[in-house]
Parts: sequence; C-alpha cells; structure tokens
Amino acid sequence: MIGFIPLYLVFRLGGIGAGDVKLMGAVGAVGGPKLVIISFWYTSIIGFIMALYLLIKEKQLLEGMKLFKTALTNIFHTKKSTIIPEKSLTIPYGIAIVIGSYISFFLTVFN
Repeated sequence: MIGFIPLYLVFRLGGIGAGDVKLMGAVGAVGGPKLVIISFWYTSIIGFIMALYLLIKEKQLLEGMKLFKTALTNIFHTKKSTIIPEKSLTIPYGIAIVIGSYISFFLTVFN
C-alpha cells in the first residue's frame, strides 16, 4: 500500500496512468516499505530527467516551466487544481519506475 496509495492520489488528479500505479504497488509488494521509499526517490529523479529531456527536445521548456509555476501557484495560493492542456507532452513513467526500482534494489541488496 505504501507504493500504491501515493501514486493512486496522483492518478486521481490526472497526472499519471493506472498502470504506473499498479507497477509501484507491485514494487512495494515485492520489495517492502524500505525499497518503495528509496524507489520513489530514484524514480522521481529519473522521471525528472526524462521530462526535462523531452521538453528540451520538443522546444517546450519555457512553456513547461510556466505550466509548473501555474500549478504551484494554484496548489499553494488559490487551492484549485490545474487543468493540464490536452496537447501536453507525456512521458512513459513506467520506464522511470522500473529504472528507479532497479537502482534501489541493487543499492539495498549490495549495501
């Protein structure tokens, strides 16, 4: 549940797919709480790198930064959600989850 619930909340907000939620739930079921927490950290880093690469490649870095600023402003000041544009770029976050989980697994097992 430690891997499933946080991503389920993000899924309900429209920020991630259901397969990604189930994948992180499986990581938690197999690896336990410690692995999930470490995996979240590495998955976030890998996902950030993937998103940054895609924004630079598609020449939408400034637009992405403006959307991020708007989302933060809405969350912390106006308490309303941000509508994600239909033409927004997406990344296959499952890849970030798998890579981050592998890194976490090898760091946990071999340390």
